[in-house]
Amino acid sequence: MHHTGAQDAGTHGLGADHLHAVVPFLYIRGARTYDYRLQSEHSERSVSVLCPQSSISCFLFFVNLWHCYFLSLLYTYRHVSLYLFMEGLIMDVILGVVFGIVVGGVVWVIIIYNGLVALTNQMKNAFAQIDVQLQRRYDLIPNLVETAKAYMQHERETLTAVIAARNSAQAAAKKVAQDPGAMAELAAAESGLSGLLTKFFALSEAYPDLKANQNMAQLQEELASTENRISFARQAYNDAVMHYNTRRETFPNVLFAASFGFRVAKQWETDTPDVVRQNVQVKFS
Repeated sequence: MHHTGAQDAGTHGLGADHLHAVVPFLYIRGARTYDYRLQSEHSERSVSVLCPQSSISCFLFFVNLWHCYFLSLLYTYRHVSLYLFMEGLIMDVILGVVFGIVVGGVVWVIIIYNGLVALTNQMKNAFAQIDVQLQRRYDLIPNLVETAKAYMQHERETLTAVIAARNSAQAAAKKVAQDPGAMAELAAAESGLSGLLTKFFALSEAYPDLKANQNMAQLQEELASTENRISFARQAYNDAVMHYNTRRETFPNVLFAASFGFRVAKQWETDTPDVVRQNVQVKFS
């Protein structure tokens, strides 16, 4: 006996108006939208899925694609209860994956932020050690100039220039304490001050009475000790800056550093990088 399509479907427990064939069909709409089409004798259903471009979204896209295919099979065999169960399970898995990614990403960003904060504080502490020695140096310089005034009356221009350079360097040091990005300004001011001090001590060699002054000898010894401490503290600061910049510029920290306000720090460098900064010579013989 010849059976119609409706009778065949009825033999298998399916009505004529139910889906009896699954025809997956994909085509691109605007290079991003994908349709999954379910076809029957009397109706056609289609599901559109947007194809994103990130790795996570692509994963969700393929999950949705599999979901559409599974949906078509369940419609074919009318396993509605199983379909509902699997649909809930799929959604739970997707939500769990998304939630895990979000929580993991937040924790990851927090770790990056805290690491940069710790290195920033280490860098600030290293500069604080420099600042202590710089302030001691700034306090010694006026005493040196005041002691020399009585002997170097013909070098007042040099003495005035030394005090002006000292004040400029002190102001730059205060600025760096608030903004580490101003380190280049401090380095330039200190370089100018060191040059004038070198000139000052070179001129003082022509004044035997000044060389024999005990107060001047004591100030010279204190200044020499301070210069050595500044040199060591400067090296420690440069090491801290290098570690901070390395952490900041490595991936994935570099993706968030600028957004969090972590800028590239400047090392204390001389005007001529190839020449190591030398201490001011303050020896009297």
